Amino acid sequence: MEKFFLSYDDPNLAENYLLAKSKITDLNLFSTKENIARSHKLCGEKSFTNMFLVIDSDAYLLNDFEISKIYESITDQEKMYIFSARNPINDLEYGHGAIKIFQKKFFTDQEVIDFSTSFFGKIEHVNLTLNIHRFNSSEFHTWRTAFRECVKLSSSVIKNRNKYDDEYRLDVWCENANGNEFSQECLNGARAGREYGYKFKNSHEDLRKINDFNFLKEQYVLATRSE
Repeated sequence: MEKFFLSYDDPNLAENYLLAKSKITDLNLFSTKENIARSHKLCGEKSFTNMFLVIDSDAYLLNDFEISKIYESITDQEKMYIFSARNPINDLEYGHGAIKIFQKKFFTDQEVIDFSTSFFGKIEHVNLTLNIHRFNSSEFHTWRTAFRECVKLSSSVIKNRNKYDDEYRLDVWCENANGNEFSQECLNGARAGREYGYKFKNSHEDLRKINDFNFLKEQYVLATRSE
């Protein structure tokens, strides 16, 4: 199974990658300047195996991480798998920012908002936390991540969603912070994302913009100017 460490602009890329590489020796660093959806498609196109693993560059693997735990969790070669990650600011543990295993054959030209939640009936969530989602690496990265996730949670774009889980997680993102670095930026981004998601929940075109890094930067600049 091909294994990709997906790099874009994370300030902790080098440290996170070296740790991951020390635990997964055949991990490939894959750098991209494409939007989020296109970057995952490129990994699929590059993969020589039908199943491929993706670790985002803001993932910091836990000390007890073992690749064997991932292999043992794959019980159906035809499914995709999402593990769990720990949020460093609000302590949530679920699939956001987690390690994912995709199926190459499911990647088509369709424009989806979130690959990891858009394939109805083909995804299995594994209740196993393997990394810290270390997205709080700068004011902007923290805001951007919180904004994007809360747009998805508030707009109901996640297929096969559990409405109550989404509502609970959205409330935690918008109201809870443990005081770790950039906690306030996390709250600000989450609340802005919630507002955007509610406003454009019926507009696929507007929701799809959250995969565009330039759009996310524009939203951050607008939000910080109005504070």
